[in-house]
Amino acid sequence: LNNLAQLYRSIGQYDKALPLYLEALENCEKSLGKEHSSYGAFLNSLALLYESIGQYDKALPLFLEALENCEKSLGKEHSDYGISLNNLALLYSEMGQYDKALPLYLEALENLEKSLGKEHSYYGISLNSLAILYESMGQYDEALPFYLEALENLEKSLGKEHSEYGIRLNNLALLYESMGQYDKALPLYRDAIQNNFYNINQAFSFLSESEKEKFIKTLSSKFNNYKSFFMDYAPENPEVAREAYNIELATKGMILQAGIQMREAIEQSSDSAALAKYDQWQALRLTIAKQHSQPVEKRLPNLPEMEAEAEALEGDLARVSSAFAESQKLGTIKWQDVQHVLNPNEACVEFSSFAYKKEGENTDSIMYVALVLLPGSAQPILVPLCEQKQLDSILVQSLSNKSSLNRMYRAAMLPDFNSVDYGKRLYELIWQPLEKYIPENSLVYFAPSGSLHKIAFAAIPVDDKTRLSDKYRLMQLSSTALLLQPSKFKTTKPESIALFGGINYDAGSEELLATAENIRNKQEYVSRSVSSEADRGSFNWGYLPGTLQEVTAIESIAKKKKVATAKFTGNAAIEEQFKSLKGNNSPRIVHISTHGFFFEDAEPGEQYNAAKNPLNRAGLLFAGANNSWQGKASNDGIDDGILTAYEATNVILGNTELVVLSACETGLGEIKGSEGVFGLQRAFKNAGAEYIIMSLWKVPDAETAEFMEYFYKKLFGGESIPDAFRNTQQYMNTKYPDEPYKWAAFVLVR
Repeated sequence: LNNLAQLYRSIGQYDKALPLYLEALENCEKSLGKEHSSYGAFLNSLALLYESIGQYDKALPLFLEALENCEKSLGKEHSDYGISLNNLALLYSEMGQYDKALPLYLEALENLEKSLGKEHSYYGISLNSLAILYESMGQYDEALPFYLEALENLEKSLGKEHSEYGIRLNNLALLYESMGQYDKALPLYRDAIQNNFYNINQAFSFLSESEKEKFIKTLSSKFNNYKSFFMDYAPENPEVAREAYNIELATKGMILQAGIQMREAIEQSSDSAALAKYDQWQALRLTIAKQHSQPVEKRLPNLPEMEAEAEALEGDLARVSSAFAESQKLGTIKWQDVQHVLNPNEACVEFSSFAYKKEGENTDSIMYVALVLLPGSAQPILVPLCEQKQLDSILVQSLSNKSSLNRMYRAAMLPDFNSVDYGKRLYELIWQPLEKYIPENSLVYFAPSGSLHKIAFAAIPVDDKTRLSDKYRLMQLSSTALLLQPSKFKTTKPESIALFGGINYDAGSEELLATAENIRNKQEYVSRSVSSEADRGSFNWGYLPGTLQEVTAIESIAKKKKVATAKFTGNAAIEEQFKSLKGNNSPRIVHISTHGFFFEDAEPGEQYNAAKNPLNRAGLLFAGANNSWQGKASNDGIDDGILTAYEATNVILGNTELVVLSACETGLGEIKGSEGVFGLQRAFKNAGAEYIIMSLWKVPDAETAEFMEYFYKKLFGGESIPDAFRNTQQYMNTKYPDEPYKWAAFVLVR
């Protein structure tokens, strides 16, 4: 029990470790007694967990009791006594009680040298601990020889690939950074990053997605160290931008990509056992998704056990899939690879956001930098941008309603001269610092980070007459590493499209059940009189007449261009119909014109806004959705009409190039570090879509229909998806120059 708990602790799964540690301790007390040395060892383990989660008040008495136990049961000369001394000293050090920590460290080091010898890894760990203390006390000259000896010890005793060796590299680099010797710190940081990538690759070969998230959290502080160092050192040594760019290439969406690789490896294998396990996992996920669509009181009592089983199956599949195919290992794509595929008059911008650390110490700042990559340049260019609080001061004020959105993205100044020009301020913070590096009219591939996922880059005003999209051709990517992945679609013109719109959200259960039983049966839903001012999202799921107009117009354009078309409206636009599209025969384009929703934070309440998983707090509405949303009884034989992002991750669209989410706030979600936005866009990336069109705010019904109709005229006329989208933005901008609210919400992401 204790050993399993230690493994869980080391990979950041503290919630799983704690009950095992407690059970192990209780078992040991009953079977061996409190005087036994094993009891002391288990006290130590539990204390280390409490220390890891910052509960020092619980850790301290356990460490003290463990030390006393070890002295009585094994004696002061035993190595376990030295380890106990070191652990207690480490806690005192973290609590800032250096006077108590120092004599314990010195005694521990002496003990371990005598009991285990200088070649043992525990001796190296003790050296490192003592060095950290001296550094914390500002005694850098005392710390340095201990760090150097600790690093040498770990290389010999555990090897350069061991995670402890990476920690030693990081610690020594931090010391050199604190001493102002950046040139000595840089190669150590480089090696530490490679060590981290190696251990991430190892862990990803057996962990589920949620377990990968927890493991990455254990490394987040180190990556913040690296990024902070690169930002500080770049003015003196511009070459550090190379490492900074490589980190973004490796880490952006790394968990999502690992999951996609796992699925593809399993699906392409001929291993019947693996495929059967994969089917079992998918079926279980579908059941779990359906349970989360139920009110809390109606969910199965064993839902937590089902989720644990699904997680275990996913871990098994990760292990199996790693044997089928050599996955793209983290850190193998470099900035030079991306530069190699850039054409003249193209540029890449990787945005990066991180908790800023000064010489390894936390600050209250989250910083943004841009990494600009040009064809033929000696290396990327690192450009510091702004702090999170500066962005927040704009976004909080400007993303709240129609008038504030128009104000922020409007190229002309409003008459209220006393107010802040938020659009100009946004431009000054996140783009103006880059302009001297990027030639005008360039095709700019950019990958946002943090709150930049909420920005409509095309509409950012440069001056009172010009927007960013007037100066550059912009293409948003999840990561510029995608430029190395050629499209699997060889022809520009799509050959098929599935359309959903004009949906009857008030359809009754009996009507929907009949539709579900004959899923291909189409029915047109008669328009009701609704204001053209309707928005496609407000938790008031009224009929949207513009959506019927939209899909009917698109259908007409498609048929004229000989594109195979399937349109689902009224009662026929059921959730089951969308789910039936999955597989390798999925249409080239899926267009969903409806209401959408996203809840920013999990709050006490019913179902969706209370869900802890952000993928259950974002969704799209299909026929009959109001029955479930308003808590009315639904028929067990049909879906509830509310497709959450979690459910959408199970609908694998193997042959779909473009998903258009013509609804409100479909681009929003919970932003999680390097993984980006957890919402509908993540779900459809996981589903296999190459491009996604989505919205950043509540979009108006009539103008959205106009936007989409123009886009498809361009697309079916032979233009590429990016060109058709860009031309549509320009058309709408020209028509509504002072109302960006009506068009700028939509973004195209590859």
